[in-house]
Order: sequence, then C-alpha cells, then structure tokens
Amino acid sequence: MTVLIHDNGESTPAGSLYLEPKTTTSIEELKSAVGLVIDACHGGTCRVFDRYGYEIKALGALHDEQLLFAVPPNRHFVWPAFEIGHRVAVPGVTSSLPGHPIFLETLSDSPRVFLVENFLSAEDADEVIETTLGITAAGFALKRSTTGTQGAVVSSHRTSENAFDTTSPVAMKLKRRVFDLLGMRWDGLQVLRYNASKAYIPHMDYLEFDSNADHNFDSASPGGTNRFATVLLYLTDVEEGGETVFPLGEPLEKETRTTQEIQAEARARGRAADLTPGSWEEEMTETCISRLAVKPQKGRAVLFYSQNPDGTPDERSLHGACPVVKGVKWAANLWVWNGPRFGHSATSPAKEAEGKIQAVFSSAVEGVALYWETTRWGKMGPGEAELKAMTYQGHKWNVRRDEGEEQGAVLASWTIEAEKAEDGVIQYRYEG
Repeated sequence: MTVLIHDNGESTPAGSLYLEPKTTTSIEELKSAVGLVIDACHGGTCRVFDRYGYEIKALGALHDEQLLFAVPPNRHFVWPAFEIGHRVAVPGVTSSLPGHPIFLETLSDSPRVFLVENFLSAEDADEVIETTLGITAAGFALKRSTTGTQGAVVSSHRTSENAFDTTSPVAMKLKRRVFDLLGMRWDGLQVLRYNASKAYIPHMDYLEFDSNADHNFDSASPGGTNRFATVLLYLTDVEEGGETVFPLGEPLEKETRTTQEIQAEARARGRAADLTPGSWEEEMTETCISRLAVKPQKGRAVLFYSQNPDGTPDERSLHGACPVVKGVKWAANLWVWNGPRFGHSATSPAKEAEGKIQAVFSSAVEGVALYWETTRWGKMGPGEAELKAMTYQGHKWNVRRDEGEEQGAVLASWTIEAEKAEDGVIQYRYEG
C-alpha cells in the first residue's frame, strides 16, 4: 500500500511511502517512516492526519493512495487548500440545514482562504441579529468598534459597530460548530454592523508581539499563542459593496480591465456611497474591485488562517471590510487561537496537541446540562438527543444541575482520555 505524505496544510505531497503490512505494524512505525519524508518529523515525533483533520489511530484505517498530513508537536492541523475551486464536504460538523452538508471551497492558497457553505441557516442569522439588538450590558452592547487587545481605541480606519455575544443559545451553537471545524479555542462571537459607507481598512487579525507585556503573542515560540484563524459569518445579503477583501490574494477571475477603468468604477462606487473623494475608503474601493474579494451572502462563512502551519504570522492574510454602497451589512466573527488566548490561563501545550476525538454524551437523569469547562454545551436527559463534540486529550467536560436551587452545581466531570476511545469515538453517560 502506498500513501502520499504532505507537510501540514500543503496540497502537494512531499513524498510517498510504501507500507509493507509485514514490516509496518504500528502507528509508531508509521510515524517513524513519516519522519524519513518530513524533516520536522525526524524521530517519529509528528502526528499523522487524514485530509479531513482526523488523526490516524489505527493502520486498518489506511487505504492505497491515501493523503496523509504530518503535524509536528504543539502544532494544529491546517486544512489543505488544493486547487482554487476545490470543494470538500466536511464530516463531523453538523449543519443547521438538514440534508445539506457543510462544504469548504478553496478561494486562495496564499493566503489560505476558504468559503464555507451551509455554515448557518437564515434562522440562525436572524437570531444572532435579534439577540445582538437586545444586549444592554456595558462592554457587550452594540457600539462603535475599537481596535487593540484592550479594545479601547476608536480608529477612523474602522467605522463599523460591534457587540459581543458570549452566552446566547445561538452563539453557543455557532461556537460549537467552529470548534468542530477547527477543534480549537475561540473568543466570544463578535457581531458587526456596517451601515452605508462604513468599512474597515486592511489589517491583520494576528496581534503584534508587543501588544501586551503580560502575554507571549509569538505563536511560533514555546508557549506563545495568538489568533490562528478567523471564521467570518455573513448574517445578511448586501445589495452592493461590503465585500471581505484580501489585497494580497489573487482575484478569482483574471482581471481584464485597465487601471483607468478600475479607478473610474471605484469613483462611481464612492459617489454612490457618499465617500469623501481621495479618502482611504475610496482608495480601498479600488482594491475591493481588483483583488480577491468575497461578496456577503447570508448563511455563508469565510475561513482564513492568520498563521502559517509553523506558527509564524501569515503576512498575506491581510484583509479588510469594503465600504458598503447599498444596504446594511451584518456579520459576525470568531477568532480562533492556537492555545489559551490573551487573558486566559495557560494549558499544557502537549494537552492541546493530542489528536481529535469524537465524544458522545448522554444522561439517564433529567434536569442536567453538559459544559465544556465553563461553557454550556446543551441540555441532557432521557428524552434528549445525544450531544456530540469533537474534543481533545485532556479537555474537561462537566455535568451541571440545570434547574432548581442547585442550578449550576457540578454533578460529574470527565477528562478526555484518548486511550479509552474506540475508532476515535468515546462514550460518556451520566447515571446520577
């Protein structure tokens, strides 16, 4: 049997391996063989994944000509881009649209940008907006957007409004879905509103190393963490403008217009949106017309990586929100971190690096709920459907009382132990 070995996130194989059943009899032997192909895996230190982000746990799961991806210690699986337009159904991630799987479509390989189809339903999108408009808590309610890790600087180059939804049922559902897609930590759901003419100048989501002395933002260094990827959700259609633009990405269609024609179209857009002539918004509009730009479509999402697979910042992930010409743009984003995010206590990198496991939770007792650490996952009980989640070695799941005077009390806890999984699945049931 021959398998094709890839560096993490790469679409072109670095080499191939012929696995002789009589000599390759364990995962450790497979890892050692991969180390002969991938320099970063010398000594069999890398974990091996299939193209869908599942770690290979048994040789019986392999087949001839299978694509395998080597992920070095303390690094995370990165979806491979393959060719532009390549589409793949994502197993293990449940859509809100029955019968419609979630698809990843490659829009760019540098930067790594994917269109995510069927990520949320129209009802999900409407509920996010309705919930956001009802938030009144200081620090979370809709207000002028700011920049920086402290969220305190109002910038003339970011003219949207934003709110944070950290606890509503729809926000938790979408955060769980992102967790299943990437298997990693996230910030709260940031909800954004762009009225006519509003925009955000091209910027990096990756935070500067010296943003705050109390955190190591150098994600390529031991213990360093930063924003790894962003999932941007479109909550409304936009009649004109409002695209997400990647200035360093190649447009999906070859540009045939002259520079003068692009500038004329940008000025026309600027007049329609009442932009100030010569402003950064009008200049940005030229980029929105001529470079990789994703048009908002309700229910879709965009996934892009802020880090390279080795943890260094991907400078080509520069992106911005184009000025809205007609209509109002509602969107939401989740920043996904490669480890404990700024402001949160650290967890062992080895714990974060273990392979992805599907956990299935149920309860024989009514009136309880499942929590991932302190984040509510869903209600459990005899009449409730099983709760499923993609999780990792060392993650802690809690059963809490969901009603009555003892609401919130921890009734049971489970710590994920990979060795107890069978074919990558582990079952937990609360009996009371």
